[in-house]
Amino acid sequence: MNIVEREVLASLLSLTDNGETSCELICRKARIPMENLHRLLDDLKKADLITCKGNLLTVSSDQRIRLAIDAVKSGADFQRICQLLGWKEFEEIASKAFQGHGFYVSQNVRFKGKNGKRWEIDLLACKTPLIVSVDCKHWTQNWRRSAITKIVDSQILRSKSLAGIFPKGLKKIPCGIDANRENFTVFPLVLSLLSSPIKIHSGTPIVSILQLRSFLYDIPAQAIFLTHFRTNANSETTEMTRYL
Repeated sequence: MNIVEREVLASLLSLTDNGETSCELICRKARIPMENLHRLLDDLKKADLITCKGNLLTVSSDQRIRLAIDAVKSGADFQRICQLLGWKEFEEIASKAFQGHGFYVSQNVRFKGKNGKRWEIDLLACKTPLIVSVDCKHWTQNWRRSAITKIVDSQILRSKSLAGIFPKGLKKIPCGIDANRENFTVFPLVLSLLSSPIKIHSGTPIVSILQLRSFLYDIPAQAIFLTHFRTNANSETTEMTRYL
């Protein structure tokens, strides 16, 4: 895929946040002749990545995710493409990255802690014995240090509360692992759109979407150095370890 094709994909993502656009708008934004655009759109239509009705182009949420993935695979800037996605689409890109590394992923997991407080975790990525509790921050500007530390501290509390409801609570949460016979380790993680000036706080990493793939490769080796909460599914006790 050449640079012109990548620009067409990026233009499609930019102009279809409400689901549809026109050939004329794509042509102007991508700065290519209409004849060339039609050839590229025919290929996208055959691949079921767009729907065409005359000059009107319709792209579903699922198609936008697939367009984004194709654009990144073809060499488009990962961060730029993610900036063209909405909040839920950003979470979906993150989910697919975890799934590509063999994790079972649940989105927007709600649960009640032992003290009765209700919590919600954006993504819960599970691959026995690891459970990664992810807070997704689709921010496009640099973060203040105080905001970063507050976000991380909140995510640590969510993850601690999640570990605290094991083993009984696990059976009520879709996570693709056997609650009756496995031991688990819960890791809090903050996932951002852009790189954070702080890479780790209270033993909890702040990882940009661009760095997520490499982070997932390293997590088995780095896990013992990160804040984590160990829990035994056959026991009522939970060992919680925090690295500062």
